[in-house]
Amino acid sequence: MLNFKKLLNLDWKKILIIVIPSVFVVTACIIIALIAAKKNATVGNEQTTDANVVDVFSPVTLDPNEKIPVLSGIASEGLIFRSLGDGNATLCGIGTCTDTYIVVPVLTENGEIVTQIAENAFLGCKTITGIEIHSRIEKIGEYAFYTSTLKSVVINSKISEIGNFAFAGCSDLLGISVDAANILFCDVDGVLYSKDKTALICYPSGKISEICFIDKAVTTISKMAFYDCINLKSIKYNGTSSEWTAIVKGDCNTSLSSITIAYYVSTPDDK
Repeated sequence: MLNFKKLLNLDWKKILIIVIPSVFVVTACIIIALIAAKKNATVGNEQTTDANVVDVFSPVTLDPNEKIPVLSGIASEGLIFRSLGDGNATLCGIGTCTDTYIVVPVLTENGEIVTQIAENAFLGCKTITGIEIHSRIEKIGEYAFYTSTLKSVVINSKISEIGNFAFAGCSDLLGISVDAANILFCDVDGVLYSKDKTALICYPSGKISEICFIDKAVTTISKMAFYDCINLKSIKYNGTSSEWTAIVKGDCNTSLSSITIAYYVSTPDDK
């Protein structure tokens, strides 16, 4: 049984002097721990919210001078990407994507910026008909769309490199369009040229027109520029036969050997 007599004889003053500060210390520690836990939970929620909100349509700035481009539609899913190790990534292939019109996402799932389309990325792909290449992509690799079913493509203002044969052999390709702000490339009636129009880079294999007009300013016709052009029947060249012969023509321009070349010195009425 509890001995009340002994309890009454205890020095409660000393006990309280020891116990009360201890209670305050323990209480303070509990309060501090609760505040810290609440703060961590708030930060965690904010990070989760940011991760969910950041997508290709949010006005997040990737660098001090440029915002994320706004896409025309929902970014395609299932595409294959490869990290470049510097915060950027390259689009490597169709993967499990079933879209016929590919909308390249600006960011991968890991938050890296898609800046390239790799060589062979859509080589021989028979499901793709079009692709939206956003303004952060700067490079298209060799054979990127070679012999695919691509019908149209727009080269954005930032693309500075297009690999050899990137669009060669695309029998459905009707035309190539280039943003007027691009400083290295341009298009003339859907045909891809260098900006100064001295190099004809690619005549779309599926272009409907039977005639291609070429100005004598052209000094180079790239490899495979005229490869398997199914509708092309003639070239009208604004120069002489000797000037045409002087043009440096790359290999595998198969269609040039099966069409007629006509020469003129002024703009024809039927152009």
